[in-house]
Amino acid sequence: MKQWWRCLALGLALTPGLALGEEASYSYLEAGALHHDVDHLGSGNGVALAGSLAFGEHWHGFVSYQDSDRDYVDIRYNRAGIGYRLPLDSGWDLIARLSYESSDYDPLGDGDGYGVEVAVRGALGTIDLEAGVRMRDLDVNSNIVCIAIHPTPPPCAFMNDQQGTDTRGFVNLGWRFNSNWSLVLSGEAGGKGNQVFIGPRWSF
Repeated sequence: MKQWWRCLALGLALTPGLALGEEASYSYLEAGALHHDVDHLGSGNGVALAGSLAFGEHWHGFVSYQDSDRDYVDIRYNRAGIGYRLPLDSGWDLIARLSYESSDYDPLGDGDGYGVEVAVRGALGTIDLEAGVRMRDLDVNSNIVCIAIHPTPPPCAFMNDQQGTDTRGFVNLGWRFNSNWSLVLSGEAGGKGNQVFIGPRWSF
């Protein structure tokens, strides 16, 4: 799981003709399978949904939803926000995003906060590539009472770890079949967990 970046690097290495392609779309819907590895709770599988809508010349709004299961915890993440893209001379975009974020760790508790993201995005032949760094800051409310014992029970360690900031790097690859459909493979890794997503994207 922690070697997801090797798969992404291999995909780039096997891509023929890394020439600039057509401009990437900021209006799309996507859905697919999610593998989520979280510190203190192990790994789980689930689903993810996301959408983005461009407006004006440089702006876009976005939303996303993730749901993954563990043996005794169901983890749901939600994001909604706004982004601005600055076209560069190279044909790529520099992107800044600000989001409201909420999490539900059923039955352990929940939290909400904000996220900040900086990325670059462009087209390489038939591939849409986006890479960047994402920071999230959550205020977590726990439904469990943790007693000071050693070793710390996994649910207590997990809830304590969710409080505060989490910084992650991410890479998204989209193989375009035509102007509307593509297959997206994305991965992210950080101090509190890693994840991989794969699924179709419809751009409009």
